[in-house]
Amino acid sequence: MDVGDPGGIDLIVEQGTAPAGILRAAENIGAGIIALEGKANPEGLAVLGGTAERVVRYAHCPVLVARPSPA
Repeated sequence: MDVGDPGGIDLIVEQGTAPAGILRAAENIGAGIIALEGKANPEGLAVLGGTAERVVRYAHCPVLVARPSPA
């Protein structure tokens, strides 16, 4: 994929745990940001899941954790 082409999509397959695979892929492609989804607890409050928590903790680039829609 040409980095200047915002319409390009690549599929990357990694082995291991989800956080390790996400972090390895981000490092390999030189990601400028990682975007993940948070999850809601029973009270409806957005919280980090285990995968998002580990990615946020160990990423070498900014991480955006989007909360679920209240609907």
